[in-house]
Amino acid sequence: MRTSEHAIDTELFDYSMSAELFSSKGKHRGRQPLGYKRFASAAQAIRFAIEDCPALLVGTYLEVDELR
Repeated sequence: MRTSEHAIDTELFDYSMSAELFSSKGKHRGRQPLGYKRFASAAQAIRFAIEDCPALLVGTYLEVDELR
C-alpha cells in the first residue's frame, strides 16, 4: 500500500544530515532567486525555506545525502 511506503520513507529521513537548497534561476518578477544555499541540517533548510522565503518555494528543491 502506498501510504505505508510513504510512512517508511519518512521514518528513514534523517533531519540532522547536511542539506542544500537549490532554486531555479529563471526570471522572477520583483524577487531574486535563491540559487544555492547550504545548511548544517535538513531541519534548518526546511525551516529556512518555509519561514524565511516561502515566495521562492516554486522551483526550489532540497538535496540531502545527494538525494532530492
